[in-house]
Amino acid sequence: MSSSGGWVLASLARLLYAGWQRQYREAIEGRGLDVEPHDQHDFDFQAECRAVESYGESSDGRFALSAVGMDEFTARIKRGSLRELREDEFAARVSEAATLLVRDYQAKTTELKLRYYG
Repeated sequence: MSSSGGWVLASLARLLYAGWQRQYREAIEGRGLDVEPHDQHDFDFQAECRAVESYGESSDGRFALSAVGMDEFTARIKRGSLRELREDEFAARVSEAATLLVRDYQAKTTELKLRYYG
């Protein structure tokens, strides 16, 4: 495992998510949508979303990303991957792991939404 490479990927994931959150807020601003919590039920839902553990791994097992609530990211890179893969292969595998991480998070938060809001 490359600890410096994993740290860089985890930092990149945090930045990408922060950018997504900013764009989301801008997109709903002025549209009359209310996404702010209003009662304990809403606060409990948000707390559970922040505790969701999600995971994505490339099909070859070289790269794995995990997150808690899409705030705390961890990345694992199999030793040797950085020197063995071309840049496009590296990017494709990281993208695969990130896509699976996001899908896992979305599936789990959709399940929470159904449980909380029907």
